[in-house]
Amino acid sequence: MECATHTGEKVFMVCKSCDRIPFVCGVCIEEEHAEHKLQTLRNAAQSIRQNLEQVETENGQVFKEIKSDLDGLTEIREDLKQDASNIDDEIAKRADIIRSKIDEVNTEVIQKHKTEVGKNAESIDRTEETLKQQLSQIGTFKTKVAQLQKMNDYVDVIKLGRDVEVPDTNRVPRPDIQVRTCIPGGIREGELKRLYADIKGAFDNGNNDATTVTGDDRAERNDDKTNMSDFVGSIKREAFIKVTPIASFNHSKHDGIDAMFCPGSGTGLFKFEGKNSVKLCNRSGNIKAAINLGTKTEGFTVTSDNRLLFCCTSQQCIKEMERPNGDITETFSTSPLTPSYICTGPSGDIYVTMYDEHDYDVTDDSTRVLVRYDSQGRNKTQCQVDGNGRNIFVVPCKVCVNRSGTQIAVINHVNERRSELVVLDKYLSPILIYTGPSVLTGDALAGYILYGVVFDTRDNIWVAECYSKTVQLLSPTGEPLQVLLTMETSPWSLSMHRDEVWVGDGEGKVQIFRYSY
Repeated sequence: MECATHTGEKVFMVCKSCDRIPFVCGVCIEEEHAEHKLQTLRNAAQSIRQNLEQVETENGQVFKEIKSDLDGLTEIREDLKQDASNIDDEIAKRADIIRSKIDEVNTEVIQKHKTEVGKNAESIDRTEETLKQQLSQIGTFKTKVAQLQKMNDYVDVIKLGRDVEVPDTNRVPRPDIQVRTCIPGGIREGELKRLYADIKGAFDNGNNDATTVTGDDRAERNDDKTNMSDFVGSIKREAFIKVTPIASFNHSKHDGIDAMFCPGSGTGLFKFEGKNSVKLCNRSGNIKAAINLGTKTEGFTVTSDNRLLFCCTSQQCIKEMERPNGDITETFSTSPLTPSYICTGPSGDIYVTMYDEHDYDVTDDSTRVLVRYDSQGRNKTQCQVDGNGRNIFVVPCKVCVNRSGTQIAVINHVNERRSELVVLDKYLSPILIYTGPSVLTGDALAGYILYGVVFDTRDNIWVAECYSKTVQLLSPTGEPLQVLLTMETSPWSLSMHRDEVWVGDGEGKVQIFRYSY
């Protein structure tokens, strides 16, 4: 091979010191490549061959995978075509569904329009028939009057005249015509797109935040998610309930009413936050008794045999007071857990919420629990973790039981601004968790905190919410039904006896209502 630089000179080596290893002749070696590292053609060729063979060996698997990837593109392309075809079919199907619904609504509206037109026509027909009958009577009357005017025999006039029927001269009212107008509904492009179809990726989370979480579906929640229902809509129960105020009184301007219990109609027991006494009042606010519990206390209740049970937080036990003599004894210990709130069921069982630490830092070894005891304080069962061994409660607080003992509701504070309602069956197995409305508005933007909960006579659930300052009604299955009361200050506690509801607020005021369905 002749040198590319020096005519007539043969190349016989390569220079390894230069880029791309150029061929060199004798003149090149003496001039441009003096003192460079040289290699014979044979050795250079063998070195390059060995290096490339080594690269081929080391990357053989990668080469195969790349070829496989290329071959796999055909399958991916076919899958893509199939997916596109499926979506095309779904879009067409969706369009057919919407057209069908439009046809149904159109038929319904036209039929309603025809019905209304028919009613107006019937009203005109009735009025027309009445007027015709009235005119006929008037015609007959005029004919007989004309006959009487021609008669000269007084006897005949009397005989005929006394039998003449005077027609009804009252004006017939105009027909009851109901004027109808057709008001077209507004068409919003975004809403129409939502009704039509929604193209989502395979890993998109299409199940937006709902107001009720069932079973173990308690993953991390995003407060900013919005709820989208199917265009067909959802079946919602409606509650027609009337709430009537009957009394109110105020015993404090500074202390919130933390716990309350109605032992009978017209009377209520209540405890102020941080106080260790309970007051018994009537509807007028007159204090009938002031009961000193003698120890640091949170929740309390009254049993069917008139015993007052209360949670002694400092000594970690449940104590009872015999009424009316006031003797206090310890019923049973909850150590090492601190009892929080307490209620009793129809069978006499006692339900107590307890915790090892009153904070929001829940670890694997934390104990936040609802325990059911029998009337003698023997532990029957408890609820602490779900089926995957995760803690259900963060800070379990107020607890109540329905009249049949088949459902138990517990307020669970999950952080400083949020709480949820855990509803359990008679075996203390969670059946649903209500996390509040998916959209917060007004003052409720600050958060969603429940302070009170009771079951009514229909097993609907009443909850007192702090930020919205409302008492709300939920169905037994956790559906929001109605805002029952909007208060001036935040409601802190609820108690109910038959159709009478007592509401205590954060400023020491008690309001009493009667409800009816």
